[in-house]
Amino acid sequence: MKNIKETRLKLSFTFFCLLIISFDANAYLDPGTGGMLIQSAIAGLVMVGAFFRVFRAKISEIFHNIKFSKKKRLPEDSQDK
Repeated sequence: MKNIKETRLKLSFTFFCLLIISFDANAYLDPGTGGMLIQSAIAGLVMVGAFFRVFRAKISEIFHNIKFSKKKRLPEDSQDK
């Protein structure tokens, strides 16, 4: 148990040191990157909306079928008696 605590402490200390020490990124984001990110976010929102719309339609169709199947069964059951 002591060994696990020591390992966690060492990993935490190492992670903390890496966060404090800054390195040069040497990276460049061109102006088109922002537009691409916005397009991706909008496409993701539209996709989520379409998914839930189709999901809602399928669920309501299931309940609609159950509701009308019960109505059809009731008159048939009363005629058999």
